[in-house]
Amino acid sequence: MLNSQPRCDQDGCLGFCIAHATSCLAHAGSEDRKIALRHFSKGGRLDVRNVTISESCFKEILDSAPRNPEGYAIFSAAQFQGSIFESNAKFRETIFRGANFNGTCFRRSAEFSLARLQGVA
Repeated sequence: MLNSQPRCDQDGCLGFCIAHATSCLAHAGSEDRKIALRHFSKGGRLDVRNVTISESCFKEILDSAPRNPEGYAIFSAAQFQGSIFESNAKFRETIFRGANFNGTCFRRSAEFSLARLQGVA
């Protein structure tokens, strides 16, 4: 079955659109990005497949992540397949539940110290 989710409308971008928008998270307008990150912060899905994630975009994602009582960021159903992290990706003290990093490129460092993998990650 082919994925019917639309791709970003920006020239040269292969990222998948965020819900109810015509662009991926990196190219979405500020209001659409806020809505998508608010949904994620409430335990919703994060889909940044094939998105080039800048330092500021990564900070927004990490700051929006829901937290457990110990303060760990929680990524449930997070789809990073094919994403490119342009800066350091520090997932310290992060819980991954169903995260997918297949084909992800880390142009700088990737840190997963004290991260916890739960379920399929």
